Amino acid sequence: MYEGDFLYPVSFSPGDELPAAMTRLFWLEASETEGCEMIISQNGCCVRLNLAAGETGMFAVKSKKVLIKSGNVQGVELKVIAMAKLQAFIDAGSRTPGHAKKRETLFGFSRYRRPEELSRKKFEYWLISQSVKQCQGMDNIVQLIRDNECYWIVNYLLTRADEYKSLREIGGRYGLSVSHFRRLSKSALGNTAKVEMCDWRLIRAILDIMGDEQNLTAIAMKHGYASLSHFSGDVKNRFGIPPRDLKKMINCELLK
Repeated sequence: MYEGDFLYPVSFSPGDELPAAMTRLFWLEASETEGCEMIISQNGCCVRLNLAAGETGMFAVKSKKVLIKSGNVQGVELKVIAMAKLQAFIDAGSRTPGHAKKRETLFGFSRYRRPEELSRKKFEYWLISQSVKQCQGMDNIVQLIRDNECYWIVNYLLTRADEYKSLREIGGRYGLSVSHFRRLSKSALGNTAKVEMCDWRLIRAILDIMGDEQNLTAIAMKHGYASLSHFSGDVKNRFGIPPRDLKKMINCELLK
């Protein structure tokens, strides 16, 4: 029912407290009989969130303390760094300025009925769809997802992916030692920054092949490859065929 280290089952009862010094993200379902009341506290300020009986939705929070005042609530907690990575890609694709300054946000709640299955795929689809739908409460949730070091690491790498500098230079510009930058990048990406950025470069070059009449050597050089053979080798290793054959195959599929 639950996937690896992405989803964790949770259940809270009256008197339970959940610390949220860093952003936490949940899908929650309130008790069918009495709903649930939460008190979210930060720096002497308290905010109440009341969920009606049986109400379901996505809940993001970053606060010193969240107290379950009354009622019961259950659901799953999502691995927020995985969603932060996805949000960085969404923002890059839509050219959304994720760095924009906004007021401090303690929590966000957006109604979302129980999906057919509690899976990573369903919740990733939910986040992608919200970038189009803009449902009530999503601004706060997205802001809290962005308020995560992993989001900024991925956002930074995406904006530097075309510069082809060494990881030492990229990490230095970010303001960290190369070893610490490597650790944070691997945590954010699920892979090393070098491998991930090479993958991004390959995909961008392939997209250029599809929509550009430049010769392959020019495209390879444009994306920082040392030679056409270097680019061809990467394509063969990933897809099993050379770039020209890959282009023909994709074009044939598009014409069907």
